[in-house]
Amino acid sequence: MAVMDVIRCEELSKRYGKIRAVDGLNLTVDEGTAFGLIGPNGAGKTTTLRLFTGLTNADAGRVWVAGEEVSKGTLQWRSKVGYLPESPAFYGWMTGRQYLQFTGELYGLNSGETKVRAEQLLEQVSLTEAADRKTKGYSRGMQQRLGLAQGVA
Repeated sequence: MAVMDVIRCEELSKRYGKIRAVDGLNLTVDEGTAFGLIGPNGAGKTTTLRLFTGLTNADAGRVWVAGEEVSKGTLQWRSKVGYLPESPAFYGWMTGRQYLQFTGELYGLNSGETKVRAEQLLEQVSLTEAADRKTKGYSRGMQQRLGLAQGVA
């Protein structure tokens, strides 16, 4: 059985003005592999993750996630990827439950599926009791847990 490249990039580069945030990165991450990006502040870790998730576009190079090129074709691969930034941001007027249901819709789930999945995730991250509170009132720890639930939705 062949191992699939979950993430692959070739000569990936991104600049912000004169700053080279990512410069010719070549990387392959095989299925079933745990990996991390480690480096000093300003090394390009966050930019690299944003390139992998399609949140920003590369100036040069190519990225594939789950066998599909990030910058081309369909967005099927997005349903297989979760991303939790260090400081997640939420719509403060939404409740935790509403936010997870909204996220489910972005992943292409129908209304019934989003409700069921949101309840499962709220329970998994111990936010069931706070599910109907506005996210702007969540503590930092609660926001991290909601972000984690969104990332695995």
